[in-house]
Amino acid sequence: MKILFVIGNLDSGGAEKVISTLANSFSINHIVEILMISSDKNETFYKINPNIKIVPLLSINKKLSYIKKIKKIREEIISFSPDVVISFLNYVIVYSWLAIRKIKKEKNIKFIVSERNDPRRVPSIFLYRKLRNHIFSNADGCVFQTNDANDYFKKTKSSIIIPNPVFLTQKKYFDYKKNERDKTVLMVGSSKKEKNRFLAYKAFSIFNNARPDYKMMIVGSKPSRNELSYISKLGIGDKLIFSGRDNKWHSHYQSASMFILTSNFEGMPNALLEAAALQIPCISTDCPIGGPREILKNGERGILVNVGDCKKFAEAMLEIANNRSLQNHYSNQCLEISNEYSAEKISDIWIHYIKSI
Repeated sequence: MKILFVIGNLDSGGAEKVISTLANSFSINHIVEILMISSDKNETFYKINPNIKIVPLLSINKKLSYIKKIKKIREEIISFSPDVVISFLNYVIVYSWLAIRKIKKEKNIKFIVSERNDPRRVPSIFLYRKLRNHIFSNADGCVFQTNDANDYFKKTKSSIIIPNPVFLTQKKYFDYKKNERDKTVLMVGSSKKEKNRFLAYKAFSIFNNARPDYKMMIVGSKPSRNELSYISKLGIGDKLIFSGRDNKWHSHYQSASMFILTSNFEGMPNALLEAAALQIPCISTDCPIGGPREILKNGERGILVNVGDCKKFAEAMLEIANNRSLQNHYSNQCLEISNEYSAEKISDIWIHYIKSI
């Protein structure tokens, strides 16, 4: 089977990581190509198997009009002649649909779309959401990460819920039963507004008043000027470490005392899934579209806090820091996550679904 993934680029985002993981798995038995419609280089943040063809749509220093970009996408689809086109992210889905809709029947190509965020909030423009919804109702297949996301779309030809695969960059885990955890609060994510790193800083400042022996490690994009100003006002600048983007954070920080996610909304956050799989005690906002709730089993595998509740979040951090038996309890609850969400298992579900349509 020939499978074409369409994505903006293969940078460090969550959707990009999922496509990289699935493509690597699919390529063992299938012919796989990845078309990047917003890139002029075939560079990738995550490792891609060499037998996967990566095609950057753009030319260096040459911009494409809306119409020309659609035409070039169509030309690449025709050239590769896939059995199925799989498209992630809303703007990419729109481009892909406009490129494929007139040729999919003639070329016998199936079109699968996948929602990776909260469809009520992304895209933020009403008419754009209406267009996205129209495309989802006409696609051959729709893949959702959570039940809540699936429930949003009332009309689809075919749909399935497939969670993200978990892919860790090391095989040996930190032995939390024999060793003391580092006095580190770990956070992994970008500075996008919906990630609400400001809540993380405020909650940590409250927590740090009671536990000044802790530091906070932030893996991801560098802080903005507004963030730096806020951190300065809180007086916690000497307690925060920004390590930058790091696709091997699993091996560097798995001995952290806790992992926190403070998002206002998410799809199924890879970082939270990976932290739980590493058996790091996790605290997360119970944010839409339900990913943290499903990963942490409604609070059985970690602590869920209402979105925006800084006081409760700080209290949860103290609860984890002050209670080693609770830390171990949540770690033990997460023992099976690596198997439940293994790349092999999730990839098999995807392939079965693709074949079914």
